[in-house]
Amino acid sequence: MLDYCLNRMSIYISIKQ
Repeated sequence: MLDYCLNRMSIYISIKQ
């Protein structure tokens, strides 16, 4: 579950940049 959250967060940050 935590890995899923971190993964989504990483994708979101990548899109923001």
